[in-house]
Amino acid sequence: MLSILHIFREYEFANKKLKADLKQDGAKRYNPIIPKYKKMMTDLAPVLNESETEALAYHLFYFEEIIRITILRIELVEKLFKFKKQLRLEIDTVTDTMMEEIMGTFHQWLMCNSELQAVLYEDGLRARGVLRRLLKDPKNKQYIKDEAIVREIIGDLDQGEAASTRLLRIEKEQRKAFAKWIDLGEMEQEVSNMEKLINELRYVDNEDITISANLEELMKKYWVFGSSC
Repeated sequence: MLSILHIFREYEFANKKLKADLKQDGAKRYNPIIPKYKKMMTDLAPVLNESETEALAYHLFYFEEIIRITILRIELVEKLFKFKKQLRLEIDTVTDTMMEEIMGTFHQWLMCNSELQAVLYEDGLRARGVLRRLLKDPKNKQYIKDEAIVREIIGDLDQGEAASTRLLRIEKEQRKAFAKWIDLGEMEQEVSNMEKLINELRYVDNEDITISANLEELMKKYWVFGSSC
């Protein structure tokens, strides 16, 4: 029974995020851009130094990773909602195997979200600034044939920077809140270094930390308001 309660708690906390993730389709957003971006890279090649070439190549990798990860994430979210429906209809017949599969799917979903953040932050370190400078440099206009893709990419760079700033703020707030209830283990209480944060997102399994923090928050909420429930 405790495992089922854990699962329902995970659905309760993740519901809004799961629904939002279904709408974030990287393929729909970036597949039309990639051929034009590659053409732009070719056009700019004569004036790029090695570090600039690497930055543009990383940003292409960023596009491809966003596509790959969001496709996988949508598949995982769809699977989780199917499990949720099955739980509601057949809760008396739920097996340990099914519960393990649900939690394993939640784990994969969390890892997808962490990797998306890591790629976004790394793109900020390795590519966005260089690419913005190159695209806004008047001297490079003669090499770029498609002005529309330049505007589109600059807009996307701005959106990426805004998303990075917002997610970093949330990350800092969550860690500060989580640290009040649980031991963060290998994760730092305060984000002090972006490269270290990227490494944590990729290689530190924070699922147990997230689950424990959510449980503590839920218990605190019900204890505080228990008299009125």
